[in-house]
Amino acid sequence: MLRNILFTFLNFHRKVFFFAVIIYSITAYNSNGFFHADEHYQIIEFAGIKSGTHTISDLAWEYKEAIRPAIQPTLCYGLFSVLNTIDVTDPYSQTFILRLLSGFLALGIIYFFVEKTKNKITEKFRKAYFFLSYFLWFIPFLSVRFTSETWSGLMLLLALGIYFKQQKETFSPLLIGIVLGFSFLFRFQSAFFILPILLWLLAIERKSIMYIIKVTASILLIILFGIAIDSWFYERLVFTAYNYFYQNIVLDVASTFGTDPWNFYLIQLKNLPSLFIGIPLIAAIVFLFFKSPKNIFVWCIISYITFHSLIPHKEDRFIFPIAFLFPIVLIMAYQEIIKFINQRKTIITLFNYVFGLLFISINGLGLFILAQKPAGLGRMEITKYIHEKYNNKSIHLMTCIYSNPYNPWGLPMKFYTEKNMIQTSQLNSIADMNDTLFVKNADNIIVIRKVDLSDIDCQKALDKYHFKLVKKSMPDWMEKVNSYYHGMENSDVFLIYDQD
Repeated sequence: MLRNILFTFLNFHRKVFFFAVIIYSITAYNSNGFFHADEHYQIIEFAGIKSGTHTISDLAWEYKEAIRPAIQPTLCYGLFSVLNTIDVTDPYSQTFILRLLSGFLALGIIYFFVEKTKNKITEKFRKAYFFLSYFLWFIPFLSVRFTSETWSGLMLLLALGIYFKQQKETFSPLLIGIVLGFSFLFRFQSAFFILPILLWLLAIERKSIMYIIKVTASILLIILFGIAIDSWFYERLVFTAYNYFYQNIVLDVASTFGTDPWNFYLIQLKNLPSLFIGIPLIAAIVFLFFKSPKNIFVWCIISYITFHSLIPHKEDRFIFPIAFLFPIVLIMAYQEIIKFINQRKTIITLFNYVFGLLFISINGLGLFILAQKPAGLGRMEITKYIHEKYNNKSIHLMTCIYSNPYNPWGLPMKFYTEKNMIQTSQLNSIADMNDTLFVKNADNIIVIRKVDLSDIDCQKALDKYHFKLVKKSMPDWMEKVNSYYHGMENSDVFLIYDQD
């Protein structure tokens, strides 16, 4: 009896969801660190200004210019304050809980969105849609990131889910506007899909002017709420969205961090998910654009990429907010293609088996890797090892250029810095190591990148002073496939050495 009740309760979607809870929790635990520096410097370090652990001089230049929205640093400050009161003070435990919070939020929103859009997918492909929405290989990894890209993308998903829920007109536009407003607060570039959504509601859905006014008014209300948070956080009246626009677009400060050609995001859409998924993804977007030009998901993706392509400074992570729409776009295009070749059942069967086998293999491997690996190249996996092994010991850290995991780009990560680290030394090369560098009554440890070992004299110096490899930022087997799935050079994998 109980088994039958449980079986009824756990329909396929719920089974997938509960399996996702496990996978996302594992990913949150293992995904130590950050994918991009802003995930740490613009949120966690910023939060320190309110907790009293940081001063303005400890923070990135964006704080002085007040160009970053304060909503996520404020949430981070609030969560860490609560954790500190219950004696959860370990920085790695705190950031794990932050990732777990993000992952659980993602799970709830994905579930809601899938339930409200499943009628757009034929029964035959609905199970694939459920599974893909949670387990397209990069979705769990992105979901556990406490970043502006992830949270703005989740707000987009939630807003679309609310619309397709078909609530009473009185509340639906207000809720949609509120959620889109928060999407803007988390990431200002959300305007690149908010404006097209408003246009779509007016021109395609034929919503009334009053409906659009309600959505817009709700968005503006949340923006005013954001101004209040920002003014409290920066301790002066500020409109960070304008400051961001002025610094990065008018003054073109963003371009000082590098520029790329207009087709950068098209290339990244092809390469980042892996070629086997990236090429079908682009094909799916193009196919739906011509087959169903009124499709709101395609509107969001194309408009977002188009506007971003006009800005000289481009980064992979800038397209992360729309990644949560990729599963439904892939499935919608696939079911239409199958309808198109429906008369050739042999071809369909062969196509399904071949495509399914390849997809399960490639997606499954990517999912397996990202569920176990630290974020990026594992820089913070090295600091976590130091934190746990040398917790009660005096530490002397020796590094090469760009290999200091606590200060990789000239700005210390104060949140993670060990209080018992009495000295740091930077060498041009490990081959320059000599007896005078070592600190007595301290653990002398070395952290370098794999590329630093390119000189044969470096290994000789390590052997001479009895340094042994004790930890890599990722295991050998993971390193071999990391560049394919993560697009990162394995020469930057971090290594830590300790003396015998």
